[in-house]
Formats: sequence, structure tokens, C-alpha cells
Amino acid sequence: MQGTHDELELLIHSEQESRNVEFKVSFAWGKRQPRADLRAKVIRTILAMANTPDGGAIVIGKGNDGSLLGVQPPHLTTWTQDAVCEGANDHASPSVSVTVSKRTVDGKAFVVVQVAPFDAIPVACCKQLMVRDPTTQKDVCCLLKGGLYARSLHKIESALVASAEEMRDILDRALESARRRWVESNLRAGLIRFPTQEPTDADRFAAELGEI
Repeated sequence: MQGTHDELELLIHSEQESRNVEFKVSFAWGKRQPRADLRAKVIRTILAMANTPDGGAIVIGKGNDGSLLGVQPPHLTTWTQDAVCEGANDHASPSVSVTVSKRTVDGKAFVVVQVAPFDAIPVACCKQLMVRDPTTQKDVCCLLKGGLYARSLHKIESALVASAEEMRDILDRALESARRRWVESNLRAGLIRFPTQEPTDADRFAAELGEI
């Protein structure tokens, strides 16, 4: 899921967050970095966007109000494709498809983490993630093992799927994906064929003319 230069700039210039776009201020990626709580929230958002139609993107270097703050140089080097994929997939089953891109806009650096929607099976959390809340200095659960996360239909947040409406949406998309893959597989194997269209009167007339 590699975005073009124009697509990435459009994401960076997004004025507000949405179901498929989230902003985060600059921080260093890593378990032992000072803002491990922000890293945990990004991982939760990655899992949630993977279960959301069309996936999504997380723009690092933006304020919650959409302001272009940029990513600090020491932080920028920690945002690598391997590091982000490893961090996210340590908690995801099946694995998620993530693309990490860096762009400079108006002299400021930004990181865009693009998340593809699940291909066949919804993504569940396979490993609990606890983090220290910087305000209360207490450990809180950011990801619950066995939990299914998605971007909420009614509020801009990444949360456990709690409504029947959201669960039906995810299951419907999983079933449609399975049906499509079954049809494609059997077509390639020659096990099923679509019926051919009956020739029209015009087709029969053209064939007769060709025989004269």
C-alpha cells in the first residue's frame, strides 16, 4: 500500500482526523522510548484500521488540530519500515500490511504510516499491551489479548468492537472476501465456468452471411 507523492502530501495536509486518518505529534518509535504510550496507541490504531473499510493512514508530526508541527530529527530516524511492522505485528494475528513513508513539506519532516484493510481474515490482538500512563503514572491496558479493534462508526477513535453493527460489517467483509477468493481459485482451476451467452438473432444472421 504505497501512496504516491501527491497522496502523501494530501494526507499530511488533511485538516482534521477522520475514520481513516489519524494525527500524532512527534515522538521516537521504540518500546523503551519516553513516549511508549503514544507508540502503543499507534499500534492499536494500526490494528483498528486494518479492520476498517479502505484501511487508513496515521500522520506523525501533526497536532490534534491539524497543525503542521513536523517530526523532530532525532525521532525521524527511529521510524523505519522494519521497526513499525515488527512492533505492530508483534500484537496482530494475522499480520497487518503497513507502509512507512517520509516526506518533507514546508521544510518540516513527516512520517505517514499507511495501513491496508485485511485481505481475508479480520485482525485480532494476539498479545496484551500494557503501558504507563504519563499523567497518572499507572499501568493501563492499551491492547487486550483476543480483542478485535476497529475505527468507530460514530466517533473518531480506535476501540474494541462493541456493537453488533460494527461486528456485522467486519464479518460481512470477511465473508465477501472468502467468497471472492473461492470463485477466483476455482476459475483458475477450471472447476467452475460462467454460462456463455446465447447467440442473438443478429449474431445468427451475421454467421449466415459469412457462409454465403
